[in-house]
Amino acid sequence: MLTVILHRCGIQRTFETIMSVYESQALDPHVNREKFRDEWFE
Repeated sequence: MLTVILHRCGIQRTFETIMSVYESQALDPHVNREKFRDEWFE
């Protein structure tokens, strides 16, 4: 799936590209979302 998305965006799939994706917010798809349990664990 990642290869298809990169191809459609005109980005060549290289080792550096893949590593930068995994080092970014791609590991947690909910990074910028408010988590409903956050206030319970403050």
